[in-house]
Amino acid sequence: MAVPDRPVHWSLVPLLAAPATVLGVVLLYFGQSALVPAVAGGVEGICGSPDCGLGIGVMLFLAGVASVLVALLLSVLLGRARARGGRELGLHLALRDAGAVTACVLLGYVIVSVLLWWMIG
Repeated sequence: MAVPDRPVHWSLVPLLAAPATVLGVVLLYFGQSALVPAVAGGVEGICGSPDCGLGIGVMLFLAGVASVLVALLLSVLLGRARARGGRELGLHLALRDAGAVTACVLLGYVIVSVLLWWMIG
């Protein structure tokens, strides 16, 4: 027997999407900060000076902050649109929307990261 979908408030979408995006950005930031220089033979192997490595770190941090803000904005807009559309927002739909927003924003962060590393290299 299927479990009925419990109705939830639209604000659950940003309350789920924002922390998930923060966690994803932090994991991606520290993962690539460790992986890319190790693969390329050190920061000097990528850009030639430690200042350049500091610059890419700052740019990746700013891109992460922008990603979280974009995720928060998109999830608020999506949650409000679902609530305003006359449909009852269920728990499954809220989880799906938050996951979709998080996945799209993290994909954007990965693309920006690849572009930044490519431009520096």
